[in-house]
Amino acid sequence: MILLLSGGGESDELPLLSTLARKYLIVPGTNVPSELVFSTAGDIVSATRATLHPDNVNMLLFLNKNT
Repeated sequence: MILLLSGGGESDELPLLSTLARKYLIVPGTNVPSELVFSTAGDIVSATRATLHPDNVNMLLFLNKNT
């Protein structure tokens, strides 16, 4: 079932779903967050760290962005 929450009536009937959808289903207006991740990845994976396993790079990116 697909709910369109922009109509107005559904948000009154399903307030929790409406709140969660507005919080997590938003589309960013720019691509700046993705550019920041690529920039950080470039800083982490330098010429001296080019042999890092992809899982380790993912963990380092996660730690860098969530600390």
